[in-house]
Amino acid sequence: DSETITVTVNEVNVAPSLDPIGDHTVDEGVELTFTATA
Repeated sequence: DSETITVTVNEVNVAPSLDPIGDHTVDEGVELTFTATA
């Protein structure tokens, strides 16, 4: 499976930053889902 995402940077002179996502552990074949917050 694959997914396409779009990232829009409104202030081109300021690098985008994301809040820490943290470590995640999943078993093989199990979907990993999380929300990334900027």
